[in-house]
Amino acid sequence: MGKSNAFAILIFIVIIGIGGGLALAVYGVTANPQSAWIGGIALLIALAVSFSIKIADQWERAVILRLGKFRSLNGPGLFFIIPVIDMIPYWIDTRVITSSFKAEKTLTKDTVPVNVDAVLFWKVLDPKKSSPGGSRLSNRHRVGFSNGSARCHRQDHAFGHAGRQRKDQ
Repeated sequence: MGKSNAFAILIFIVIIGIGGGLALAVYGVTANPQSAWIGGIALLIALAVSFSIKIADQWERAVILRLGKFRSLNGPGLFFIIPVIDMIPYWIDTRVITSSFKAEKTLTKDTVPVNVDAVLFWKVLDPKKSSPGGSRLSNRHRVGFSNGSARCHRQDHAFGHAGRQRKDQ
């Protein structure tokens, strides 16, 4: 699910090496149970540190949730998370993205049938507003747009305000 991170793997190997070197320096080459404890603790520390290191590319922003609540938007570059408490459910891409639509058959004014293909070019300009913590759009509007649907429930918007009676009338 996550992206591979060569820097985190390097840090993992370095911490394991330091733990192995410490166990070797303290207890020597003998098979001592205390050296296994040092190796186990080094392994746990290496796993925790390597899972907390994240790197976002120049065109990416990471949405960080802490215990399910929006915490921050990080990136580009190196940042850290708390492995069990924080999670990254979305990586927001700020490059120009294309969405193609299948051919639709329609009629022109002079009743000639034509097939229409379309390509939508879009780009996220403000990643904070497009993240779950910064947007006031409901989930069904976001899903409708992300599926490539050009229809955005216009009836909900049109009849939502016009259908209500004003109290002063």
